[in-house]
Amino acid sequence: MSKDDCGLWVNVLSHKLKKRMNAMLIDFGITGVQGRVLSFIIESSKNGPVYQRDVERAFEFSRSTTTGILQLLEKSDVIVRESVPEDARLKKLVPTAKARQIDVRVQERIRDNEALMTRGLSPGQIQLFLETARQMSANLDQEPAP
Repeated sequence: MSKDDCGLWVNVLSHKLKKRMNAMLIDFGITGVQGRVLSFIIESSKNGPVYQRDVERAFEFSRSTTTGILQLLEKSDVIVRESVPEDARLKKLVPTAKARQIDVRVQERIRDNEALMTRGLSPGQIQLFLETARQMSANLDQEPAP
């Protein structure tokens, strides 16, 4: 594997971010991924009900991965699932008061990591990275894995 391999660098960055976020959120009893999902639920719930499928779409997680994350968030008392009158099978995800307290800290940690990760980069470089990452993601979506 070459040091010029994009996939290698994506994995390196992903590992470093997960490690940092997990360490920063350990005192709250949640992982970095759980923190990001929790923030998504809180922010999205300002515009209406949030359901598991919304989390799946936003993060491109499988149903089973999303179920596991949401179960752990429930166990941590940061979300509850409430039945929807129109469809008993459908449960909306509702953040608790504890979630809102934690989210302030989660957002701080996310901002801190973003600032550290992009230190020394111009706005143009950051924009180029985002465009490149989006295109790489779209490229991978075009062909199913063998």
